[in-house]
Amino acid sequence: MAMNNANVITGSEPTSPGDVEVTNGADRLTRFILFSHEFPSGDVQDLFRRLHRFSKLPRHPLLAHFLHECTSVLRQEVQKLPRPLRDSVPPFHHVITLASHWKELKDGPLGGTWEGAFVCIYEMAMLIGSVFPQRALLVFVLC
Repeated sequence: MAMNNANVITGSEPTSPGDVEVTNGADRLTRFILFSHEFPSGDVQDLFRRLHRFSKLPRHPLLAHFLHECTSVLRQEVQKLPRPLRDSVPPFHHVITLASHWKELKDGPLGGTWEGAFVCIYEMAMLIGSVFPQRALLVFVLC
């Protein structure tokens, strides 16, 4: 990734989460983690099933909580949709249940929106599960 800012240390375009270091002009480094905008290779439904099994392990309560909160947010957002779009979303009790309908969601009227949401959820869940397996203070800034 190359940026036109003298304060940024550049690297290659990330295809999976990667670190980028940025100086803030006061000789202090800030670390950012960049995520790809694509799913890793493999079946999306299978990726989320494995993520769900991983979240059930006793050492990953933060991951389970994150997936639960994602479910709550997705439900709220679906309720805000106009009726015709809301009707295109299958009923779900968990984000994993919703991911099991991946093919029909991807081909539906909100396909790009669902893809963006699921990529974001998957990447953040993988980060939480691998870097923060136990309770930790996390601050996320989403654009």
